[in-house]
Order: sequence, then structure tokens, then C-alpha cells
Amino acid sequence: KEKIIYEAAFVHKDILIMADILVQDDGIWKMYEVKSGLRVSPSNISDAALQFAVVRGAGIDVKKISLVHIDGYYKRRGEINLQQLFKIVDITEQAFELESQLMNAAEEQKLILGLPQAPEVKIGGRCFTPYECDFRGQCWKGVSEKSPFQLSGISRSEQGRLFEAGHADYRSLPVDEINLLPKMATLQVKTAVNNQPHIDKESLRSYIAGLGVELLFVD
Repeated sequence: KEKIIYEAAFVHKDILIMADILVQDDGIWKMYEVKSGLRVSPSNISDAALQFAVVRGAGIDVKKISLVHIDGYYKRRGEINLQQLFKIVDITEQAFELESQLMNAAEEQKLILGLPQAPEVKIGGRCFTPYECDFRGQCWKGVSEKSPFQLSGISRSEQGRLFEAGHADYRSLPVDEINLLPKMATLQVKTAVNNQPHIDKESLRSYIAGLGVELLFVD
């Protein structure tokens, strides 16, 4: 008989996790981690693999782990078909391969947490990879509101490169760097330097003219 447990909590080596779905089917334990994205990312795999390692370390002999995500190609016709709405991707092999690496990394992170003071690590693009760091509010207190990280239309890595090159305020970017920026970011720099707004009246007229008669406003 199949048994299903949702959000089961486990602790192993001081690491607490909650498994989205645990299923025992014919005596075999399986894990399912549910993600909101349309595809499996490397961070999804490492996150699920760590949970897999903790559950196994806590004494549950899980044999299989899968990631569950929305199928972007699903088209609803009538009632929602849950079997077609979700894709289930088996990542058991990757989870076993990553198990020791992730547990070792967790031990290193626990050592850092035990330090009397935070290590000196320069802020930059790394603070957004693979997710935005929870400590940004602490480390970024002195960062200008006009830092390169506020520039539109360029990647986080490029923003980080400019910041780490010593350009703490994009208003002081050298001309050769400004010339490499996309149009929107270039306008952003120039309007900030000149302290004047930029209004593209022709583009506004063209956009408004193309809206048509019927408009929908959502407040």
C-alpha cells in the first residue's frame, strides 16, 4: 500500500530540510521536490540533492528522487489534466553523484557560521548567483543608489564587472565603458549625469496610437 507524507522534516548533521513529497510504494521510499519553474536548473538539482542526502543520512533509505515542474507546453482543454500539467524528472543519478560534495560544502559553511566575525568578502556580481544573497541588506548599506547594479539592460555579470573595476557610481563611468552599454543603460547614465529627464515623444505617440479603442486596466 502506498504511503504519502507532505513536508516531512529531517535533521542530519545540523542541517534541517523539509521534503516536499515522500512516497513509500511497496516498501520503497521515493522523494519528489516540486519547483515553480518550467525547466530543471542546476540549482534545482543541487538543492534537491542536498535534501536527498539529509533524508538518507537521517535514516530513510530513499532509492529515488525526482523534480516536478510545470510543463510549459501543456495546453488545457476542459478539465486540468494533472498528469500532463506536470513533468517529473528523475535526478537520482545526479543526486548520488553530488551527495558527498554537498555535505562537505555544508560542513565548510557551518565552520564559517561559527566564526566570531563575518569573513571579508568583497560584494559584487557573486551576491546574485545563483540567488540573491539574504545578507545584502547588511553588506550593501554603503552602496550608491547609482551603482552599476541599477543599470538596465545589462547582465548581472556585466554589472559586477563594472562595480569590481572600481566604478561604484555609474555617473563616473569612463566614455569607453559608456559606449559599450546598450541604449537604455546609456540613456540612464546620461540623464543621471545631466540631471535631466529624457522623454521620447515620438515613441510615446507611436505607442499610444497603436493601443486601439479597447483598453484593460488592472489596479
